[in-house]
Amino acid sequence: MDKLAAKVNQRVEEVVAGVTLELFSRVVMRTPVDTGRARANWVASHGAYAVREFTLTDSSGSSTLSRIQQVIEASPKYGTMYLANSLPYAAVLEYGLYPNPPKVDGGKTVGGYSRQAPNGMVRVSIEEVQGILRERLAA
Repeated sequence: MDKLAAKVNQRVEEVVAGVTLELFSRVVMRTPVDTGRARANWVASHGAYAVREFTLTDSSGSSTLSRIQQVIEASPKYGTMYLANSLPYAAVLEYGLYPNPPKVDGGKTVGGYSRQAPNGMVRVSIEEVQGILRERLAA
């Protein structure tokens, strides 16, 4: 019985870590890119939000994803993982400009929403990954 419990726990840990990486990766890759600063400012942490702001840029997202993967792999297997972006305009990328619609549309926005991610990054990714989590736990 102990071997079965250990095997189940290991499987759950693997699925949760994999789905966490999948979710965080989708958010990063959906983040609109101008200079790449918004993409570079996604920070993963365990136990509490990490409040950091980088001057780095990462248009491809590869450095950011590598950093996130390292945090996930080094984190305890139980507890809460966080993904945060401390840039002042991160919420605007997710939810659009205010007032909605804005008084003036710029070249990067339509109706106050990013042309690259008009439905945001986080909400869309969470919705998609919920189904993936169910599938992987059932397998």
